[in-house]
Parts: sequence; structure tokens; C-alpha cells
Amino acid sequence: MNSFLRGRDMDQPLHILRLGCYFVFNHDAIHACIHDLLRRSGTLEHLHLQMGLFAPVPSVVFTCKTLVVLELVFIRVENTSFVDLPLLKILHLNFISVVDCPDLLQQFLSGCLNLEHLKVKIMDYRTLEEFQTLPKLVRAEIDTCVVPLEIVKNVQVLVTSSVMRVKFVSFTFQF
Repeated sequence: MNSFLRGRDMDQPLHILRLGCYFVFNHDAIHACIHDLLRRSGTLEHLHLQMGLFAPVPSVVFTCKTLVVLELVFIRVENTSFVDLPLLKILHLNFISVVDCPDLLQQFLSGCLNLEHLKVKIMDYRTLEEFQTLPKLVRAEIDTCVVPLEIVKNVQVLVTSSVMRVKFVSFTFQF
């Protein structure tokens, strides 16, 4: 993978990268490869990473200015202090293990102001924090233990995947 990505003509745009490896033996090599790719490619719009719960995602992913779609599956997130994804419209967080980043979800949501589709499935994470609303959010597929219903109550499509703890939330349905 390293030789392919490093050997490709960087004038050729790379719009989508799907990287799936279930057993990562050399985290440094994967980090270097992803870091180089994001640094050298000014066209990457869709990134799908599935690296196993023992492989942390490189923090450079969280500040990629060109990403429109970010899918993180079975990964570990650690030491993330800043998220700035200004073009991101679709965010999928599936089975994320969080280390030393208690407000990860709040950081994601505050750093993704153009988010239209949010999907959060079981993470090693429970939230009690307040969230800002997402004015452009249209679709949400959430675990209600992780994402409060208050921030998704104005979406057009809402799918919940866990037992909801009932608390007063006012919903308005438009037909």
C-alpha cells in the first residue's frame, strides 16, 4: 500500500480512499502513509478507515479540509484535541474506542458545521455533556446513549438503535 500510494502521480486526483486492515502490525507505517496521503492530496473527499480497535487513527484525519465524507469503523481514537472538517457533510462513527478524549463527539460536532448525515453506532463512550445543535442535519442514525435526542429532533429522518431512556423532548412532525 505504501509503495502504491507513494509511487502514484500526485497530479492525479484521489477522491476516495477506503483502507481496511483488521490486524495492523505496524501502526507507524499506516500513520505515515495516511499522513503523507492527506498532506499531498488536496482532492480527497471520502475517507473510510477500518483498522481494528488496537490501531489509533492519525489525528491529521480530523483536520482534513477537503473531506466531505468520513467513515471510521472499528478504530481507536486517542489524544484528539482539535477537529476542523469544514466541508464534512457525512460522518459515520461505528464501534469507536475512545482513549484520553472524553469530549470526542462534542469536538466532532462542533468541528463539522455543515454536517447533513450523522451515524453513530455503539462507541466505547457515554455522554452527559451538552451538545450544540446542527442546523444543516437532515438524517441521523444514532445510539441514544451516545447522542442526545435534543440535537437531532429537527431532522427529516431519525433512526435510533438502542433502548431510549425517556426524558421530555418536544418533537414537531411536519407532513
